[in-house]
Amino acid sequence: MSDQNETPLININAGDGKGQQDEDDDFDFYYDYAKAAQLDRSGCWTEQNWQEEMEKHPLFATKAPEPGQEQSELIDAFSQLKYDPEFNSIEELMNSYRQDGNENFRHKKYRWAIDSYSEGIRLAFKHSSKNQSSENIETNKLNESLSVLYNNRSSAHFHLGNYRSSMQDATRAMFLNQQNLKAKIRFAQCCCRLKRFEQCIIFCKKELDESNELKIENEKAKEKFRQEMQTLLEEAEKKFKIQNRDERKSAKTEQKRSYEQKQIEQAVQERGIKFQGSLFETDHPTVRGCFVHFDSHQTLVWPVVFIYPDVGQTDFIEKFSENSTFAEYIEMLFETKPEWDQKNQYRPERIRCYYQSCQTYTVDGEKRIAQELELIEFDRKLSLLKVLQLDDYIVQNAVPIVCIKPAETIQDNKSDNSESDDIIRINKSSKSWKNRQSERIQGQIKEGGDTGQPKLTPVSVTLGDCLACSGCITSTEAVLISEQSHEKVIDILDEKQKNNNLIIVMTLSLQALASLAAKYNLDSIQSAAERISYLFHSLGVDYIFDIALARHICLQESWQELSKQYNSDTNSKQPLLSSTCPGFVCYAEKSQGNILVPLLSRIKSPQQIMGLLVKKRLHLVNDQFVDVQPDRIYHITLMPCYDKKLEASRLENRIDESIKEVDCVITPLEVEKILEFKQIENLDSLPCRLLDQFNVGFSPNGEIQSHRGSGSGGYADNLLRMMAIYQKMATKELMSTELEWKIVRNADFLEINLHESETDTKPVISFAILNGFRNIQNLVSRLKRKSCPYDYIEVSACPKGCLNGGAQFRNIPFNKKLNEKLTPDSDPIVITFEQVQKLYVQLPKTGFDFFTNNEMIDNQTVEIYSKLQLDDEFREKFRTEFRILEKKFNILNSNW
Repeated sequence: MSDQNETPLININAGDGKGQQDEDDDFDFYYDYAKAAQLDRSGCWTEQNWQEEMEKHPLFATKAPEPGQEQSELIDAFSQLKYDPEFNSIEELMNSYRQDGNENFRHKKYRWAIDSYSEGIRLAFKHSSKNQSSENIETNKLNESLSVLYNNRSSAHFHLGNYRSSMQDATRAMFLNQQNLKAKIRFAQCCCRLKRFEQCIIFCKKELDESNELKIENEKAKEKFRQEMQTLLEEAEKKFKIQNRDERKSAKTEQKRSYEQKQIEQAVQERGIKFQGSLFETDHPTVRGCFVHFDSHQTLVWPVVFIYPDVGQTDFIEKFSENSTFAEYIEMLFETKPEWDQKNQYRPERIRCYYQSCQTYTVDGEKRIAQELELIEFDRKLSLLKVLQLDDYIVQNAVPIVCIKPAETIQDNKSDNSESDDIIRINKSSKSWKNRQSERIQGQIKEGGDTGQPKLTPVSVTLGDCLACSGCITSTEAVLISEQSHEKVIDILDEKQKNNNLIIVMTLSLQALASLAAKYNLDSIQSAAERISYLFHSLGVDYIFDIALARHICLQESWQELSKQYNSDTNSKQPLLSSTCPGFVCYAEKSQGNILVPLLSRIKSPQQIMGLLVKKRLHLVNDQFVDVQPDRIYHITLMPCYDKKLEASRLENRIDESIKEVDCVITPLEVEKILEFKQIENLDSLPCRLLDQFNVGFSPNGEIQSHRGSGSGGYADNLLRMMAIYQKMATKELMSTELEWKIVRNADFLEINLHESETDTKPVISFAILNGFRNIQNLVSRLKRKSCPYDYIEVSACPKGCLNGGAQFRNIPFNKKLNEKLTPDSDPIVITFEQVQKLYVQLPKTGFDFFTNNEMIDNQTVEIYSKLQLDDEFREKFRTEFRILEKKFNILNSNW
C-alpha cells in the first residue's frame, strides 16, 4: 500500500481552527472501522492483566507484599540494591532495616517490625565481630545505633504484650547507651506490666536521683523524662500497696483453705473412707473444680458422677450429701423418662447400682492400688457414706463414680467362659463378695437369687479402660471391644486345627514387648519378642512380625503430608496433629470435633498399615500366597492399650465391608492370661524363635529396630529432622545426637524450636509433644485462642505416652523367680515406667538415609516401597478420614 492510499485513523490538526471537530470525526471513523472489521482480540490483555502487571512495579503497587511471597524481578532488583552488602555498608544496612522496622511499626505490623529490627541487630553483631580492633569512636557510634534498634524492638514487643522480651531488649539498650531515656522509660513500664512494682520503684527513684547528671543538652527532653519517671513511680507505689494487701489477703485465704482441707481429710479418714491422691485435685472432665466440702451442719458433701455405659451418657451431681441415699437421686433423675432412654429401660424400679472393686497393697511402706476390674452391685437404698466405707471402695481422682445399669433377664445361652477379661464384670462368686456378705453389710448388698429378683445377666462395661470420650464409651463400642480378647484368639487357634485354609498372622508392638520384658525379668525386648514368637507359633500362628516396618512407612507418609501442608498457600497455618493414638482421636471426634478433627493427620497408624501389608502383600513373605484372598488371613496385633481394639473396629479401617485390616487386638495383660491358660509360669522358660520378615531388607536377621525419639513412635523427633533438612537448617550435631526437648509446663508437655540464628526471636521450625488429657485440654484452649505456634504436635492420651499405655504392666508386685502373686515371704519387685522405658531405649536404632547424607532422597525407603510394590494407588490406602460426632444433648446433665 502506497503512502497515498494509506488512510490515517486519527488526524489532529490544531492549527486550522477545526482541531476538536476533526478529532471527533477521526474517532467516529476509527470506531466504525473497528466495528466493521470485527477484530479478534482473544489474545489481547484485559484490564485485569494490566492491573496485575502494574502491581509488580514498586511505583504503582497498592499493597505490601506478604512474607515469602514471590516478587517481580524489578522489586527483587530494588531489594538487592537496598540490602546487598556489596553495595551498602553495615551502617547503611542497619539504617535500612531500622527504617523498615519503623515503617512497619507505624502501620502497627509489630511482628514484621521485630523481624526488621532483629536483622539490623544481627548485622551489628556481625560487624563488631569482624572489626574488634576498631577505634573507640566507631564502637561508640555502633553501640548507639544498636541501642536504638534494641529499644525499637522493645517497643514492638511491648505493643504485642511480650513484656518480658520487651524488658530484656530495654535492658540491652540501656547497657549499650546510658543516655537512652526512652529505653529507661520502657523498662519501668515493663516492670509495671509484669507487676514487679518494687523493682520499678527502686529503678525510678535511682533514675530520678541521677537525672541531673545526664549528659543531654536538651533540657526539655530531660524534664519530660523526669515527669514520666515520676508518674511511673507514683503508679508503681500505689499498685505496690494494693499488691501487698492482696498478697496478705491471699495468704490468709490460702491458710484458711489449707486448714479446711486438712479438716475435711481428717473427717474422711475418721469415717473410714479410703482415697487415692488428693481430694482437691482432679482431671476429670465433668467435675469442673467441685470437691468434697462441709455443709452448714458439718456433713460431708461430695461431687458424684453417674455413668450409664449402655447409652454412653453421664450425670454429674455437684452436691451429694453423705447421708443421702442413691435411691433419692435416682427417683429424682428418672421421675420423667430421659430422651436417650429409647427402650424405656431406666425406670427407678429396674435400676441397679454398681461400684468398681479395688484393693490396696503396701510396697516399701507405700500404699498402692490394684484394680480388680470387676463391678459389685450394692443396694441403692444405702447412703453415700455406707458405700464409701466399703472395704474395697477407693475414691480415685477426688470423685466417687457409680455405674448405673438397668436390670435385664437372661435371654441367651452365652457361656460365662466366653467373657473377656479385658471387660469389667460382676463377680458374685469371688471371695471378696462373700466376705462382704458375711462380715460387713450382711443383707444390704443384693443378690438376685436371694431377693427374689430375676436372674441378671453379667454386666459388661469398660469403666477402668474408658476410651477417652466425653463420659464413657457407647454400648456399640463396648460390644466391638468385647469381640477382641485373648479368649477369641484361643478360639481362632482352635478353629485352625479344624480349618487348615486359615492363615494366622501376628504383629507385635515394641511398647507391649517392653512391658512383657519388664514383667518377666528379661534382659531385652528382642528376647521377649522371640519367646512370644515361639509361644504363638507353637499355638498355631503362621507368621509373627514386629511393627517397625509399618512405623517406618507411617513416618515417611507423615512427612509427605507435613511437607505438603507446610507448602500450602493458607494464610493462617495451624499445626498438624498426629493421629496414631486412638484415645486422642476418639476424644477429638466426640468432644472437640470442630477444633481438632480438621487438624488430625490423615495417615493411618502403624497397626493399620501393617494390616494392609499383611492382607495385601503376604505373598512377598511366601510366594505360595500369591492367590490367597484377604478373607483367608486372620490378623492379630499385640498393642499397649485397649483403645487399639476400637481403632481396629473402625469402618474406615476395613479392606471392604466384611474384611478388617486387623481382626483382633490383644494386650500384654491378655498375654499373661494366655500363659496362665497354657500353665506356663515364666516366659523365660520358653525357647526362642526368630521373627518373620518381609523380604525388603529392613530388619536383617529378624533383629528388632526402633526409630529415634519418644516411646510413642518418635514422630515429632523424626519429622523435625526431616523438616530441618528441607529448610536447609540441618547440622551434623542435629542429625546425629539426641534432640534437646524443652519442658514447657510439665514433663508431658515438651517443645523444640529451631532458629535461623541465635539472635532470631521467631523460630523457623517449632514442634511439640503432648501426653495426657490435661495437656490436650491446654492444647484445645490454645487452638481456640489461635495462639498455638507449632508446626507439628505428637499427641498421646496416656501420660508419658504409649510406653505407659492402659494395658501395660505397671506398679504390680510379683515374685521375681516364679512371677507368682506377692506373698509375705516372697521377694517382690515392682514394674515401673522407668524399667519399661530403659528396655525400649536400648533397642538398636534405624532411620532414614537422608539423616546421614543430608539430602531429601531416602534410598532405603525407595527400595522398601519398590519391593513392597507400594504404588500411588496402594499408598492412598494408607490414608483415612475422621468424623465429627455431634454429642447428643442430655437433659439430665445438670447440677443438683
